[in-house]
Amino acid sequence: MKKALGLRSSSSRRSSDSNNPVAGAKTKRPVTIGELMRVQMRVSEASDSRIRRGLLRISAGQVGRRTESMILPLELLQQFKASDFTDQAEYEAWQKRNLRMLEAGLLLHPHMPLEKANTAAQRLRKSFMQRWTDQ
Repeated sequence: MKKALGLRSSSSRRSSDSNNPVAGAKTKRPVTIGELMRVQMRVSEASDSRIRRGLLRISAGQVGRRTESMILPLELLQQFKASDFTDQAEYEAWQKRNLRMLEAGLLLHPHMPLEKANTAAQRLRKSFMQRWTDQ
C-alpha cells in the first residue's frame, strides 16, 4: 500500500539512512499536527513554548472549571511580561493582537448584543480607541 502511494516503509528508510552519514547525525522526530501548524503559521519555537507555558499556568489555576474562549486571551495577557519576549517591539505587537481579538469578541461580535446605552461597553470601546490612537 505504501509503495502505491509513493511512501517509503520504515525498514527501507533505515537502510538508506545508514548509508548516509549526515542522516545518522540528526534524527528527525515525527511531525505532529501542532508542529505543522506552527511552521505554516510562521510561529517561532520560542513563541510556541511561551504560549504553551502560559496555557499550562492558566489551566493549573482553572482545574475543574470550563475555560471560556474569550477569557483565554485575557488570561494570557496577564501571564506574560515584557521580559518573556526577545524585544519590546515583539511584546507590544503580541499585546496589540490580543487586544484586537478581545475587542472583536467583546464589542464588535459579542455573543449577546450590546445595548447602545450600555455605559460599560461605551467606556471599553473608548479605551480601545484610545489605545489604538496612542500607538
